[in-house]
Amino acid sequence: MSEELKLLEQFSFWQITWRRFKRHKLAIAGLVMVILMTAFSFAGPLIWKVSPSYIPLNPSVFLPPGSPGYPLGTDSLGRDILARLMFGGKVSMFVGFLSTAVSIFLGVMIGLAAGYYGKIVDSLLMRFTDVFLTIPTLPLLMSLAVVFRRITPVLETEFRLGIFAGILPIVMVMAFLGWMVTARLVRGQVLSLREQQFIEASKAIGARDSKVMWGHLLPNVMAPIIVSATLSIGGNMVWEASLSFLGLGVSPPATSWGQMLQGATIWALLPSYWYLILLPGFALFFTVLSFNFIGDGLRDALDPRLKV
Repeated sequence: MSEELKLLEQFSFWQITWRRFKRHKLAIAGLVMVILMTAFSFAGPLIWKVSPSYIPLNPSVFLPPGSPGYPLGTDSLGRDILARLMFGGKVSMFVGFLSTAVSIFLGVMIGLAAGYYGKIVDSLLMRFTDVFLTIPTLPLLMSLAVVFRRITPVLETEFRLGIFAGILPIVMVMAFLGWMVTARLVRGQVLSLREQQFIEASKAIGARDSKVMWGHLLPNVMAPIIVSATLSIGGNMVWEASLSFLGLGVSPPATSWGQMLQGATIWALLPSYWYLILLPGFALFFTVLSFNFIGDGLRDALDPRLKV
Protein backbone atom coordinates (compact mmCIF):
# COMPACT_ATOMS: atom_id res chain seq x y z
CA MET A 1 0.00 0.00 0.00
CA SER A 2 1.33 3.41 -0.96
CA GLU A 3 2.26 6.07 1.56
CA GLU A 4 -0.60 8.27 0.33
CA LEU A 5 -3.21 5.59 1.01
CA LYS A 6 -1.76 4.89 4.45
CA LEU A 7 -2.06 8.57 5.36
CA LEU A 8 -5.62 8.68 4.04
CA GLU A 9 -6.49 5.78 6.35
CA GLN A 10 -4.80 7.33 9.40
CA PHE A 11 -5.96 10.94 9.09
CA SER A 12 -9.11 12.78 8.07
CA PHE A 13 -9.25 15.08 5.05
CA TRP A 14 -8.83 18.21 7.17
CA GLN A 15 -5.93 16.72 9.12
CA ILE A 16 -4.15 15.98 5.86
CA THR A 17 -4.95 19.51 4.68
CA TRP A 18 -3.37 20.93 7.83
CA ARG A 19 -0.25 18.80 7.29
CA ARG A 20 0.04 20.19 3.77
CA PHE A 21 -0.68 23.73 4.90
CA LYS A 22 2.10 23.63 7.53
CA ARG A 23 4.65 22.98 4.81
CA HIS A 24 3.84 26.35 3.20
CA LYS A 25 6.13 28.64 5.19
CA LEU A 26 4.71 31.89 3.83
CA ALA A 27 1.19 30.72 4.65
CA ILE A 28 2.18 29.99 8.25
CA ALA A 29 3.86 33.40 8.47
CA GLY A 30 0.68 34.97 7.08
CA LEU A 31 -1.46 33.11 9.60
CA VAL A 32 0.74 34.32 12.47
CA MET A 33 0.56 37.90 11.16
CA VAL A 34 -3.24 37.79 10.84
CA ILE A 35 -3.56 36.45 14.39
CA LEU A 36 -1.29 39.22 15.69
CA MET A 37 -3.13 41.96 13.78
CA THR A 38 -6.49 40.60 14.93
CA ALA A 39 -5.32 40.58 18.55
CA PHE A 40 -3.90 44.09 18.09
CA SER A 41 -7.16 45.42 16.63
CA PHE A 42 -9.73 43.65 18.81
CA ALA A 43 -7.92 42.99 22.09
CA GLY A 44 -5.65 46.04 22.00
CA PRO A 45 -8.42 48.55 22.87
CA LEU A 46 -9.11 46.57 26.05
CA ILE A 47 -5.60 47.47 27.20
CA TRP A 48 -5.07 50.86 25.55
CA LYS A 49 -8.34 52.53 26.59
CA VAL A 50 -8.09 55.73 24.57
CA SER A 51 -10.87 56.92 22.28
CA PRO A 52 -9.68 57.11 18.65
CA SER A 53 -11.81 60.20 18.06
CA TYR A 54 -10.90 62.06 21.26
CA ILE A 55 -9.46 65.55 20.64
CA PRO A 56 -7.98 67.21 23.77
CA LEU A 57 -8.92 70.78 24.64
CA ASN A 58 -5.29 71.80 24.09
CA PRO A 59 -4.22 69.22 21.51
CA SER A 60 -0.59 68.39 20.91
CA VAL A 61 -0.54 67.92 17.16
CA PHE A 62 2.01 66.03 15.06
CA LEU A 63 3.80 64.47 18.00
CA PRO A 64 6.33 61.91 16.72
CA PRO A 65 6.32 58.23 17.73
CA GLY A 66 7.79 57.67 21.17
CA SER A 67 6.33 60.81 22.70
CA PRO A 68 5.26 60.57 26.37
CA GLY A 69 1.71 59.25 26.52
CA TYR A 70 1.58 58.74 22.76
CA PRO A 71 3.64 55.69 21.70
CA LEU A 72 2.92 56.24 17.99
CA GLY A 73 2.43 60.01 18.10
CA THR A 74 -0.58 62.16 17.24
CA ASP A 75 -2.19 63.37 14.03
CA SER A 76 -3.11 66.84 12.79
CA LEU A 77 -5.97 67.10 15.33
CA GLY A 78 -4.05 65.72 18.29
CA ARG A 79 -5.74 62.32 18.20
CA ASP A 80 -3.80 59.28 19.40
CA ILE A 81 -2.48 57.32 16.40
CA LEU A 82 -2.13 54.05 18.33
CA ALA A 83 -5.81 54.11 19.31
CA ARG A 84 -6.79 55.00 15.74
CA LEU A 85 -4.68 52.18 14.34
CA MET A 86 -6.40 49.70 16.66
CA PHE A 87 -9.89 50.94 15.89
CA GLY A 88 -9.09 51.31 12.18
CA GLY A 89 -7.88 47.72 12.06
CA LYS A 90 -11.07 46.56 13.72
CA VAL A 91 -13.20 48.39 11.16
CA SER A 92 -11.10 47.31 8.16
CA MET A 93 -11.16 43.65 9.20
CA PHE A 94 -14.85 43.79 10.09
CA VAL A 95 -15.65 45.19 6.64
CA GLY A 96 -13.40 42.61 4.96
CA PHE A 97 -14.85 39.63 6.82
CA LEU A 98 -18.51 40.65 6.70
CA SER A 99 -18.55 41.74 3.05
CA THR A 100 -16.76 38.52 2.09
CA ALA A 101 -19.23 36.40 4.08
CA VAL A 102 -22.23 38.04 2.40
CA SER A 103 -20.74 37.88 -1.11
CA ILE A 104 -19.70 34.24 -0.63
CA PHE A 105 -23.22 33.37 0.54
CA LEU A 106 -24.77 35.05 -2.52
CA GLY A 107 -22.28 33.41 -4.85
CA VAL A 108 -22.85 29.96 -3.35
CA MET A 109 -26.65 30.31 -3.62
CA ILE A 110 -26.52 31.38 -7.27
CA GLY A 111 -23.78 28.91 -8.22
CA LEU A 112 -25.54 25.95 -6.58
CA ALA A 113 -28.85 26.75 -8.26
CA ALA A 114 -27.27 27.30 -11.67
CA GLY A 115 -25.13 24.17 -11.57
CA TYR A 116 -27.75 21.85 -10.09
CA TYR A 117 -30.83 22.80 -12.08
CA GLY A 118 -29.03 23.59 -15.35
CA LYS A 119 -30.86 24.40 -18.58
CA ILE A 120 -32.92 27.59 -18.43
CA VAL A 121 -32.06 28.31 -14.78
CA ASP A 122 -28.35 28.01 -15.53
CA SER A 123 -28.61 30.22 -18.62
CA LEU A 124 -30.54 32.96 -16.85
CA LEU A 125 -28.33 33.05 -13.76
CA MET A 126 -25.07 32.94 -15.72
CA ARG A 127 -26.17 35.70 -18.10
CA PHE A 128 -27.15 37.72 -15.04
CA THR A 129 -23.65 37.06 -13.68
CA ASP A 130 -22.05 38.02 -16.98
CA VAL A 131 -23.83 41.38 -16.89
CA PHE A 132 -22.34 42.15 -13.48
CA LEU A 133 -18.88 41.02 -14.63
CA THR A 134 -18.92 43.56 -17.48
CA ILE A 135 -19.64 46.53 -15.21
CA PRO A 136 -16.59 48.68 -14.32
CA THR A 137 -16.12 47.95 -10.63
CA LEU A 138 -14.60 51.17 -9.26
CA PRO A 139 -17.03 53.69 -10.86
CA LEU A 140 -20.04 51.63 -9.81
CA LEU A 141 -18.53 51.08 -6.37
CA MET A 142 -18.14 54.83 -5.93
CA SER A 143 -21.65 55.56 -7.19
CA LEU A 144 -23.28 52.95 -4.98
CA ALA A 145 -21.25 54.12 -2.00
CA VAL A 146 -22.75 57.59 -2.39
CA VAL A 147 -26.27 56.18 -2.79
CA PHE A 148 -26.07 53.75 0.12
CA ARG A 149 -24.59 56.38 2.42
CA ARG A 150 -27.99 58.09 2.34
CA ILE A 151 -29.39 55.26 4.44
CA THR A 152 -26.82 55.89 7.19
CA PRO A 153 -29.05 58.34 9.14
CA VAL A 154 -31.88 55.78 9.00
CA LEU A 155 -29.63 53.07 10.39
CA GLU A 156 -28.48 55.40 13.15
CA THR A 157 -31.94 56.54 14.24
CA GLU A 158 -34.14 53.50 13.55
CA PHE A 159 -31.76 50.65 14.45
CA ARG A 160 -29.39 52.53 16.78
CA LEU A 161 -26.30 51.02 15.20
CA GLY A 162 -24.06 53.93 16.13
CA ILE A 163 -20.73 53.95 14.30
CA PHE A 164 -21.61 50.71 12.49
CA ALA A 165 -24.31 52.61 10.61
CA GLY A 166 -21.52 54.14 8.52
CA ILE A 167 -19.88 50.75 7.96
CA LEU A 168 -22.85 48.67 6.81
CA PRO A 169 -23.42 50.61 3.54
CA ILE A 170 -19.84 49.85 2.51
CA VAL A 171 -20.36 46.17 3.34
CA MET A 172 -23.54 46.13 1.25
CA VAL A 173 -21.81 47.73 -1.71
CA MET A 174 -18.86 45.35 -1.75
CA ALA A 175 -21.05 42.28 -1.21
CA PHE A 176 -23.27 43.47 -4.07
CA LEU A 177 -20.28 43.52 -6.41
CA GLY A 178 -18.21 40.61 -5.11
CA TRP A 179 -20.29 37.45 -5.56
CA MET A 180 -19.76 36.75 -9.28
CA VAL A 181 -16.44 34.89 -9.14
CA THR A 182 -17.70 32.61 -6.37
CA ALA A 183 -20.91 31.92 -8.31
CA ARG A 184 -18.98 30.83 -11.39
CA LEU A 185 -16.56 28.76 -9.32
CA VAL A 186 -19.32 26.92 -7.46
CA ARG A 187 -21.36 26.41 -10.62
CA GLY A 188 -18.39 24.78 -12.38
CA GLN A 189 -17.76 22.44 -9.44
CA VAL A 190 -21.43 21.48 -9.18
CA LEU A 191 -21.64 20.72 -12.90
CA SER A 192 -18.84 18.19 -12.49
CA LEU A 193 -20.36 16.65 -9.36
CA ARG A 194 -24.06 16.40 -10.11
CA GLU A 195 -23.60 13.36 -12.38
CA GLN A 196 -21.61 11.44 -9.77
CA GLN A 197 -23.04 8.21 -8.39
CA PHE A 198 -23.58 9.49 -4.85
CA ILE A 199 -25.79 12.30 -6.19
CA GLU A 200 -27.77 9.87 -8.34
CA ALA A 201 -28.18 7.59 -5.32
CA SER A 202 -29.51 10.47 -3.21
CA LYS A 203 -32.08 11.30 -5.87
CA ALA A 204 -33.04 7.64 -6.21
CA ILE A 205 -33.96 7.33 -2.53
CA GLY A 206 -36.15 10.42 -2.78
CA ALA A 207 -33.91 13.14 -1.31
CA ARG A 208 -35.24 16.63 -1.89
CA ASP A 209 -33.33 19.08 -4.06
CA SER A 210 -32.43 21.21 -1.05
CA LYS A 211 -31.00 18.14 0.72
CA VAL A 212 -28.91 17.20 -2.31
CA MET A 213 -27.60 20.73 -2.79
CA TRP A 214 -26.87 21.64 0.82
CA GLY A 215 -26.18 18.19 2.23
CA HIS A 216 -24.16 16.57 -0.55
CA LEU A 217 -22.99 19.09 -3.15
CA LEU A 218 -22.04 21.98 -0.88
CA PRO A 219 -19.64 19.99 1.39
CA ASN A 220 -17.83 18.78 -1.73
CA VAL A 221 -17.24 22.30 -3.06
CA MET A 222 -16.16 23.82 0.25
CA ALA A 223 -12.43 23.66 -0.54
CA PRO A 224 -12.45 26.19 -3.43
CA ILE A 225 -14.97 28.32 -1.54
CA ILE A 226 -12.62 28.58 1.45
CA VAL A 227 -9.70 29.58 -0.80
CA SER A 228 -11.83 32.16 -2.62
CA ALA A 229 -13.08 33.60 0.68
CA THR A 230 -9.56 33.92 2.09
CA LEU A 231 -8.34 35.81 -0.95
CA SER A 232 -11.49 37.96 -1.05
CA ILE A 233 -11.00 39.24 2.50
CA GLY A 234 -7.77 41.00 1.57
CA GLY A 235 -9.26 42.29 -1.66
CA ASN A 236 -12.29 43.76 0.11
CA MET A 237 -10.03 45.44 2.66
CA VAL A 238 -8.22 47.13 -0.23
CA TRP A 239 -11.54 48.21 -1.78
CA GLU A 240 -12.66 49.68 1.53
CA ALA A 241 -9.35 51.51 1.88
CA SER A 242 -9.73 52.87 -1.67
CA LEU A 243 -13.23 54.18 -0.99
CA SER A 244 -12.21 55.69 2.33
CA PHE A 245 -9.17 57.28 0.71
CA LEU A 246 -11.51 58.94 -1.79
CA GLY A 247 -13.79 60.12 1.01
CA LEU A 248 -16.61 57.70 0.11
CA GLY A 249 -15.93 54.97 2.65
CA VAL A 250 -16.33 54.74 6.39
CA SER A 251 -17.99 57.82 7.86
CA PRO A 252 -16.66 59.63 10.97
CA PRO A 253 -16.54 59.16 13.92
CA ALA A 254 -15.59 55.65 12.79
CA THR A 255 -12.17 55.32 11.23
CA SER A 256 -10.31 52.76 9.16
CA TRP A 257 -6.81 52.37 7.82
CA GLY A 258 -7.97 53.79 4.48
CA GLN A 259 -9.46 56.83 6.17
CA MET A 260 -6.22 57.36 8.09
CA LEU A 261 -4.34 57.32 4.78
CA GLN A 262 -6.76 59.88 3.37
CA GLY A 263 -6.23 62.15 6.37
CA ALA A 264 -2.44 61.97 5.91
CA THR A 265 -2.33 63.20 2.32
CA ILE A 266 -1.00 66.65 3.12
CA TRP A 267 1.96 66.24 0.83
CA ALA A 268 3.88 69.21 2.18
CA LEU A 269 3.92 67.60 5.62
CA LEU A 270 4.95 64.09 4.59
CA PRO A 271 8.75 64.56 4.70
CA SER A 272 8.53 65.59 8.35
CA TYR A 273 5.50 63.56 9.44
CA TRP A 274 6.07 60.35 7.47
CA TYR A 275 4.56 58.17 10.20
CA LEU A 276 1.06 59.50 9.47
CA ILE A 277 0.92 57.56 6.21
CA LEU A 278 3.47 54.79 6.76
CA LEU A 279 1.89 53.34 9.92
CA PRO A 280 -1.61 52.70 8.49
CA GLY A 281 -0.11 51.93 5.09
CA PHE A 282 2.15 49.19 6.42
CA ALA A 283 -0.64 47.80 8.62
CA LEU A 284 -2.93 47.48 5.60
CA PHE A 285 -0.15 46.16 3.36
CA PHE A 286 1.04 43.41 5.68
CA THR A 287 -2.49 42.33 6.66
CA VAL A 288 -3.67 42.01 3.05
CA LEU A 289 -0.42 40.29 2.07
CA SER A 290 -0.87 37.84 4.95
CA PHE A 291 -4.38 36.92 3.80
CA ASN A 292 -3.04 36.35 0.28
CA PHE A 293 -0.30 34.07 1.64
CA ILE A 294 -2.94 32.11 3.58
CA GLY A 295 -5.03 31.81 0.44
CA ASP A 296 -2.05 30.49 -1.53
CA GLY A 297 -1.29 27.98 1.21
CA LEU A 298 -4.89 26.78 1.36
CA ARG A 299 -5.04 26.47 -2.41
CA ASP A 300 -1.98 24.21 -2.40
CA ALA A 301 -3.16 22.23 0.64
CA LEU A 302 -6.66 21.64 -0.72
CA ASP A 303 -5.58 20.74 -4.25
CA PRO A 304 -6.31 17.01 -4.63
CA ARG A 305 -3.83 16.74 -7.50
CA LEU A 306 -0.89 17.31 -5.15
CA LYS A 307 0.76 14.44 -3.34
CA VAL A 308 -0.16 13.91 0.29
